Amino acid sequence: MIASLQGEVAELRESSLVVVCGGVGYEVWIPKSSLARLSVGQEVRLLTRLLVREDAWTLYGFLQPELLSLFDLLTSVSGVGARTALNLLSTLPLPVLVGALAQGDSALLSSVPGIGRRLAERTVLELQGRLPGALLAETQSGPPGENQAVTDALAALLSLGFSDAQVRPLLREEQVSGPELDAEALIRRVLGRLRRR
Repeated sequence: MIASLQGEVAELRESSLVVVCGGVGYEVWIPKSSLARLSVGQEVRLLTRLLVREDAWTLYGFLQPELLSLFDLLTSVSGVGARTALNLLSTLPLPVLVGALAQGDSALLSSVPGIGRRLAERTVLELQGRLPGALLAETQSGPPGENQAVTDALAALLSLGFSDAQVRPLLREEQVSGPELDAEALIRRVLGRLRRR
């Protein structure tokens, strides 16, 4: 098992990167939020999971242990494969995704492309009560500041395919009417308003 990789980023792709370690280039699939923080030539250390199938060996990487922990939990759900788990981690910021799982918010999960209502409900059902304390601390460490909540919500909504012009004004309105709202609540409210249009 390859538990981690440390080396230089040689190439950035749409959903993966190539890390050169000891002269060997490894393609590693990582969440898009992590990919956006990296650049070619940068030294990086990734925690990894190697998934072996008959037709492929695929390496998944994570900058934070919390992301790896959540990836492992998501892939333990029947019907949630590695690519689906990576899609969830790429689309929703970590605190928002953990909050949705902890609170049983299957509607938020089903708003992610490729996640149907039944799969979202099964994921919530199977993972409620199984989230470790380190992950729950992501959402229970206190309400995020105003700017951070809006930033996280905006990133999630943009990754769902909405334009900045569509969602930013709605986020501002929701933040003004409910300054205590966290990113998850903002996303839920804005999605509701977008669906009614």
